[in-house]
Amino acid sequence: MIGSGDRVTTCGAISDSSHEPAYDEPPWYAFARPLTWRVWLCVLGLYVLGSLTLFAASRVSPYERRKGEPTSLGGCFWFMLSSFFLRGATQGPQAWSCRLVAVIWWWFSVLLLFLYVHVVALSYATQETTPPIRAVEDLARQSVVQYGAVGGGATHAFFKAHPENLLRDYEEGVARVKSSNGEFAFFMETLSMEYYLSRHCDLAQLGKTSRMATWYDEKKKILNRRKRKFVESARRNSGSWLMPLMSSALLEMQEDGSLWGLDLKWFHFRNDCREEPGRSPGLTHIDLYNFGGIVFVVLLGLILAILVAFFELCVYSVATVKKGGKTAHTSVRRQMKEEFRESLRLNPPKRPPPPPPVEEMG
Repeated sequence: MIGSGDRVTTCGAISDSSHEPAYDEPPWYAFARPLTWRVWLCVLGLYVLGSLTLFAASRVSPYERRKGEPTSLGGCFWFMLSSFFLRGATQGPQAWSCRLVAVIWWWFSVLLLFLYVHVVALSYATQETTPPIRAVEDLARQSVVQYGAVGGGATHAFFKAHPENLLRDYEEGVARVKSSNGEFAFFMETLSMEYYLSRHCDLAQLGKTSRMATWYDEKKKILNRRKRKFVESARRNSGSWLMPLMSSALLEMQEDGSLWGLDLKWFHFRNDCREEPGRSPGLTHIDLYNFGGIVFVVLLGLILAILVAFFELCVYSVATVKKGGKTAHTSVRRQMKEEFRESLRLNPPKRPPPPPPVEEMG
């Protein structure tokens, strides 16, 4: 179809079951499309931040340093990576602060996996066919799909090289498009195209279209162009008394909004091809606007884990001082400093291995 003025758009039939649809060949990185690059960077940043938080919590909390094996930075990264792929590690964390980091990371991994699988399944289930013709220039480069327009219409000059495809009216053009099995494209004016697309749901428009925000401007340009034609025609044909009346009537309809009401009546209210209300295409990809809440929860959990680690340090210091029979605040403060200084060591002392079992003499 041809648009108003010099803008040209195309309209062709949607492929039916007897016609093999054409799909875009997916690139090699198609597996990464469900998540945008911002989300992938965010996941990588959360992985590094979570590993560092686990390492810091395991060093600060005395219950992790004294109950479990000394945790290295590489061991924390390996634990977070194995948890991300839902693979269990050899030994889990012992302190509540480290367990909180593990629980938050497991929740994040499972939720991200479910979202990823949902988007991938939805993209394969609703994969759309790619029309072979996207613009007028594509018609000139191929010889399979024929094209035509109404003889004597606005696009007659465009089809002088193909006179066999000039049809008598729009009905004949639409009928030929529907019976061509996707091998014929028909050009028409934008207003007529919108009307037939709203009545025939098996037709599809190819090429660029104007947005609703520019609808009024486009119709205004058409009316001004036709107004000038009416005025010029009235000046040339002074005996044509209908021209000034028609021009005046169109201007009045433009000013009082009657043309807008007619467009709503014939192109929107009586549109047989409107989508069903309440249906949503679903989550086509995951971006920061629908991923930010998950990131916020993970960051909040990591901060809470650090606070719990320091709380465990205080509780352990108080319990140690009370166990030694000292109740002075200076002793508690000194014990906390010693525990914190020990947590800053790069190579904390390892626990001595347990003694071998003694065999009973029979």
